[in-house]
Amino acid sequence: MKCIRCGNKSVYRQKFSGSTSCKSCFIESVENRIRKNINTNKMIQHNDKIAVGFSGGKDSYVLLYNLHKYLQQKNRTNMLEAIIVLEGIEGYREESEEIATKFCEQMGITLHKIHFEDYLGMTLDEAIRTAREYDLHQMKACTICGTTRRRILDQHAKKIGATKLAIGHNLDDQAETMLQNILRNDPLMIGRK
Repeated sequence: MKCIRCGNKSVYRQKFSGSTSCKSCFIESVENRIRKNINTNKMIQHNDKIAVGFSGGKDSYVLLYNLHKYLQQKNRTNMLEAIIVLEGIEGYREESEEIATKFCEQMGITLHKIHFEDYLGMTLDEAIRTAREYDLHQMKACTICGTTRRRILDQHAKKIGATKLAIGHNLDDQAETMLQNILRNDPLMIGRK
């Protein structure tokens, strides 16, 4: 198949519309949608300082990259900083921390590295062990992690004077959470999402 915009070899096909794109046209279309959405909804004001929750994963990577590119075009990259939360899960975050550090250094973005211990008084691994000691086996690691990470991001964003906090969650994340709650037969969690 060929790209409907330029005629080059297609690498992406949008199922619901049937349109096809080559790599560069696909990237350009995503960046154009992001830029249009920011402008149409007036998401960024002149005096904003934006903190990005940056895990080093693909969703937050794309978010930070595109916000940086958008602000670079307006000569305002100084209003952007990133925050990575280090949970303290043995063998889990080291690689993404390294990726996040290198990316932020290359882009000239300040990266704040925040440890669970600094806010919670213990690592996530320790929090899970503590929950089990108190016979709270229904308390899932994701529950502790998700709520604590979000609180840390909120608090640290305020601490650095950010007026906006951007996180790279998408509809797939929401759908996955909903499906997990259905499969676990957890009606209280299903109602929350």
